[in-house]
Amino acid sequence: MAIDYLGFNQPEDDEFLSKVPITVLEQSISTQFRDPNNFRVDYVASFIRQYKYSIENCESDEEIMDVNSLHDEFIDFMEKCLLDKLNVGIENLGDMSYDEQEELILFVYRFFLINIRKNFTNVFYNYIMENKERLVENAKRTKDITFQAFKDKLTEEDTIIIANLSDFIDECMEDGRLDVDDFLRLCEGDEPCTETVIVSDNYNEYILTGNFVSKYFRLLRTPLRIIIEGDLRSKILKPYREDIEIVKGN
Repeated sequence: MAIDYLGFNQPEDDEFLSKVPITVLEQSISTQFRDPNNFRVDYVASFIRQYKYSIENCESDEEIMDVNSLHDEFIDFMEKCLLDKLNVGIENLGDMSYDEQEELILFVYRFFLINIRKNFTNVFYNYIMENKERLVENAKRTKDITFQAFKDKLTEEDTIIIANLSDFIDECMEDGRLDVDDFLRLCEGDEPCTETVIVSDNYNEYILTGNFVSKYFRLLRTPLRIIIEGDLRSKILKPYREDIEIVKGN
């Protein structure tokens, strides 16, 4: 599969690969795992572009060996990072070609970090919709004051869901509530996502291993969670948008 770099913000990558940019990229990725709010900057794609630029401009076998050594170091760093931060292992990564390593590492990284907002929005929404009857039946009946003006526009179910979103998300995130198969299934949105398909296929083929769910949920910090709750509200309110706009206009 040809690697697509479009649609992502990239650091400058038209420089020869050396220890300095590698260190900077590794530090940036480590920071991204600690604070994934900066989820639009694709540092792994930047590494791959720098590596290919460097290989194309090597002037000796010695330079090629040095650049390939840096490539091995970065791939090793990413393998350890995925294992430490997410409990995701990759079987026989060292036996793959460079192209295969780059593609797998890139799309796994993109799935977990670049797509984090989309993943959690889909997982929470699909979880709520699949369990709507039980969640609504057991939910608190105190309605969200923000939506009192729209109570005649929303169904009772959707009003209760809006008012209890945070509690429903907390339930979804409980340890042991979802396994890997559940999470990947709930990640599916309205349109196919390349990263989700690749991660799911590699789990099915036992190339990717390990239960990432609990550690992945722990990456969800408060600022990003607030954004995602807003995304969920918008998604639930979408069918009522025209009526709500009329109410707001009055």
